[in-house]
Amino acid sequence: MDIAAYFNQHCVPLYIQFAKRNAELVNIVMSAFVLSIDDEWFLVTAGHWWRDIGDLQNSGYCIEKSRLIDYAGSQSKHFQPIPFDIESSVKMVIDKNKYDYGIIHLRQTYRSLLESNGIKPFDESVWDKQPENPDFHFLLGIPTELTEECGNNVVIKPTFHTVKESQEAYEAFEKNDAPTFYGKIEIDNYDLSSIKGMSGGPLVSFKKTENGGLKYWLCGVQSRWLPGKRYIAACLIKPFALAIKESLRGPV
Repeated sequence: MDIAAYFNQHCVPLYIQFAKRNAELVNIVMSAFVLSIDDEWFLVTAGHWWRDIGDLQNSGYCIEKSRLIDYAGSQSKHFQPIPFDIESSVKMVIDKNKYDYGIIHLRQTYRSLLESNGIKPFDESVWDKQPENPDFHFLLGIPTELTEECGNNVVIKPTFHTVKESQEAYEAFEKNDAPTFYGKIEIDNYDLSSIKGMSGGPLVSFKKTENGGLKYWLCGVQSRWLPGKRYIAACLIKPFALAIKESLRGPV
């Protein structure tokens, strides 16, 4: 089984193209994944992506087009990106004090298109019931150095990396109150020099079962990294998803 392709059934990178009046173009590919909360679908990424978008807009760029890239998974049948109206979509961004979450509600039209191409969300069964002492972790995402501009679009290469939870990584980052996973990432298997662009990718935890199989859970959202030591920090998903769930249900 192609493990990366299997887990990419949960991932839907967001491609945004910006343009200025002189036709100068800038492309951003945001690592992102689909999360289900009370059977509502959301696209989740890192909140700090919106700082980058804001910086571009403040320097005179406008969003020319945005697309959902839903064909990296093992069940994909269609291989054209989905036009996506990001500007009118309902979104929430938390990018303060190392809380780093961005979430976009996916309307039924988009959900139906994603489902038809084999996309499956991380649902409560994998984000609400976290295991104690997982055996190992992996990070998925879209490294910027492995994206290639092709006309007005880009070609992406999703990657899949081992991450080892690390006390040394915890001690290396600036301390904060945000619920966070700290670890060291392996990137040599893809001959990468950087994981820039992987912010917003899902951190997945695994635990061996009694019969020798594996189960997996959604642990967090990739947020920060220290290149020299290859340490990463990922904001934990469960506290954020529970807060969204409470907001959806409203006051009791």
